[in-house]
Amino acid sequence: MLFLAAILIAGLVIASNLSSAALDNDAAAYASRTHHMFNGDAPYLDFEFEHLPLAVVPMLVIGAIERIVGVSYAVVLWAVMGVVLFGIGLTVNRLGRRLGVDGAAIRWLKISWAILPLIAFRLDAVSVLLALLALVLAIEGDDVRSGWALGAAIAAKGWPIVMAAVDWWRHRYRRAIITVVATAAGALVLTTLPLFRSGREFFGVHIETVTGAITGLARLWLGTDPQVATTAGASYVAVGTWAVVVNAAIGLAIGLSALRALRTSFDWRRATDLIGTLAIAVMLLSPLLSAQFVFWITPFAALTSSKKVRAGATASAILTGVFVTFWFSGYLWWWAVIVARNIALVWTGWVWSLHVCADTEAPAHAR
Repeated sequence: MLFLAAILIAGLVIASNLSSAALDNDAAAYASRTHHMFNGDAPYLDFEFEHLPLAVVPMLVIGAIERIVGVSYAVVLWAVMGVVLFGIGLTVNRLGRRLGVDGAAIRWLKISWAILPLIAFRLDAVSVLLALLALVLAIEGDDVRSGWALGAAIAAKGWPIVMAAVDWWRHRYRRAIITVVATAAGALVLTTLPLFRSGREFFGVHIETVTGAITGLARLWLGTDPQVATTAGASYVAVGTWAVVVNAAIGLAIGLSALRALRTSFDWRRATDLIGTLAIAVMLLSPLLSAQFVFWITPFAALTSSKKVRAGATASAILTGVFVTFWFSGYLWWWAVIVARNIALVWTGWVWSLHVCADTEAPAHAR
């Protein structure tokens, strides 16, 4: 654990010295929204708030520390996310012991190191930690606390809804249905709030999606304007709805392929593979694929027995780190790196979906 702490601290120190719009933008946005809340304004009602409800908690905690200590919001964000990342390392290690995976935390660091500087200035680590806690508590037989942790994880980011598939697989049908219905109801309520919708409005597809990156690269290659516009805090390529459909088809293909595992016998090791695969499917089918989303899969990749999946996840993280470091250069090679990252993600997702369906061997204590 001392080694894990040393590696994380070194990475976060590097992050604190990086100067990149990709790192700074979200921290400034979080600070602005937090200051609104401290002034008595309500998110969704008095000011634009594009995040899910539980994001309010870390924002307020960071804002309170900022006021008490008297340092910048970005520095406190960096420090708090460092603690969360250390918690992820501990939880991955705990999962590794339960599933018979030696050195799981070190595996996780080897996969995720390239994007830790980015994650230190984002809130995504909070949902990952909560999702991992929900998983380890379920493995240990504490379904009640696991359910609360899963609900919090979904309320923080949304993507952990994929863990409902694991509940269905292990015949916890009522819990799976409640999770899906509650999430759908919450999403419906949010869409009725104008100041949530306005924070999510966009035209075209995000530049980091499969079709968005290919379109931008192709236009630049042909000597034309990539037609990129920034809206709702993200950059989008102007393109027809076909691009959204293609992205959705790719993600759905991987997700449906992975869900074939539900017809086989359940074990926890393969359940972690299913979560990771479905998380990739969610990333790929979405019209928004922010760089930090790649972090979602890193703990689950660390727990898989597939060397190909671990290699693909590592490549995806490294390529993401490269284009984030040079954000937004707009050069041809920069677009090519995003395309390469997406190829790595699609390949990893597909290989993982085959692995989760084919890998029927698991240690007896992991079943």
